[in-house]
Amino acid sequence: MATDQQSAPATPVPRLGVEGGFTFGNLTGPNVNDVFGSRFGIVEGIFLNLPLRDSILGFQPEVLYEQRGGKLDGSLYQLDYLAVPLLVDINFGMPVFNPDILIGPCFDDVVATEGVPDANHFEVGAMVGLQVNLSGFFVSGRYELGLTNVSASQNIQTDTFTLMAGLSYI
Repeated sequence: MATDQQSAPATPVPRLGVEGGFTFGNLTGPNVNDVFGSRFGIVEGIFLNLPLRDSILGFQPEVLYEQRGGKLDGSLYQLDYLAVPLLVDINFGMPVFNPDILIGPCFDDVVATEGVPDANHFEVGAMVGLQVNLSGFFVSGRYELGLTNVSASQNIQTDTFTLMAGLSYI
């Protein structure tokens, strides 16, 4: 006699991987007026994605090396960071592209500067992004708004768009 058995949904597993890509940074603030004052840079790092609940929510801490900056009054501000985003991963559970929304704070330590007078060495930002997952490969587009000043003597913040791709190993 045959019995109806439903297969249990797969238990979500943690993912560990690498990611890298490009940044497109600007400076914002009341005195920033350089319309074409962007800095093109790189970003690379590692991530750990920990499922929290039925594959819908996850926690994704990352460690990234990230180049940002822009122009202020014609002078180039270059800032390189060791960034630690602490992201909530909201998965829509769609079968084909499996899109996620990533949102959360980012804690940034400045590791190198050029052209920035009185640079602050710690910054806080807010990050939001969209990620498309294809098996162990993903593509991510993100935006980070700096919430603290990059300089102790000026009221300016970073404003960065990031495009990344990555692979997970678990």
